[in-house]
Amino acid sequence: MPRSHRLPFHFPLLFKVSLAILGITIPPGPACRAASGDGLRVVAYTDLSPTQPYTFSLQLAFWRDPDTALLLERHDADTLVEKLNQFAGRLREELGDNLAQAGIGEFSISLIEDYNRLMDERTTGTIDLLMCEPGVFVLGRNYLQGVVIEDLYEVLLEEAPAGRRAPAEAAIWTRNDSEIRALKDLEGRHVALVHPAALLGGALQRAALAGNQNLRLHPGSDESGGNYQVTACGSVSDAVFRLITGLATDRPIEAAFLPFSAPGFLLALTEMGLETEADLPIRALETFKAEEAPGSALLLNRILARRSPDLVARISDVLIAEHGPFRWRRPDWKAWDRLRETLAPQTPPLEPRP
Repeated sequence: MPRSHRLPFHFPLLFKVSLAILGITIPPGPACRAASGDGLRVVAYTDLSPTQPYTFSLQLAFWRDPDTALLLERHDADTLVEKLNQFAGRLREELGDNLAQAGIGEFSISLIEDYNRLMDERTTGTIDLLMCEPGVFVLGRNYLQGVVIEDLYEVLLEEAPAGRRAPAEAAIWTRNDSEIRALKDLEGRHVALVHPAALLGGALQRAALAGNQNLRLHPGSDESGGNYQVTACGSVSDAVFRLITGLATDRPIEAAFLPFSAPGFLLALTEMGLETEADLPIRALETFKAEEAPGSALLLNRILARRSPDLVARISDVLIAEHGPFRWRRPDWKAWDRLRETLAPQTPPLEPRP
């Protein structure tokens, strides 16, 4: 039997607007949007040898949820950029000599706040050290162009939890008044998701539906052998808005693949002028857990790994000892193997891990 849940949060009213649908008024303009334009923002740059020629540069990019970025932007509380600038200074102190020995004369730190941009970087290999959402890393193999013998990246480190890591929990959401009462009712429906590879915003749900022996539901048109249509929204807040209002698509959204809890719910709540989670007219049809799923990965470009193995070892040690904006640890390979197995219904075979 499907389980019904309410959203696990309660927030005060920040501003009041009504929606014409469901007895509430819609504010002018789009209610929710992605947090950034092209999704890549350089926040720190260091020139190590302004008077000396150098051969290489080092590019680091860190991932941040687009809804989190937009919330911080609105409240003028973006301390992450400040922390990354401080982190850049510490990297210069700790790694300056090592970088110079490797022929690296400058390095930059960027923020990626857009799923499409994150997937682009995952599949093109232009970043030397890339913080990557776990689902995007595992499923990114599907998006590599041409005949690729080996992956462009390997996992160097993974984000360490502050305490005991809670199980990753995803959900399939519907409107309270929806006729969708069981997973089989999703056949032929139009579903919003954050991104096909977002672990909690599309990947877990798609894998569960495809791997269910009694359902075997796959996204796509009838002509392509699919059973339901999907629209990628880029953020939780945008998907919630589309699910509740039915707007912004030619065909109304009837369900959504989203996390069970995420900052995007708060953003949608405040955009719509609602006071509590009970005012959001949606319910969780089913939830899915990825037990002990790994945190975001810090991916190492294999070109850098082969060119400067000593530098890579030094970077790894420094980052593990660093208590800056992100905390890192050695990868839990068993957790990555479990995640690959969980997402296997939509993933081609992967090469052995490094």
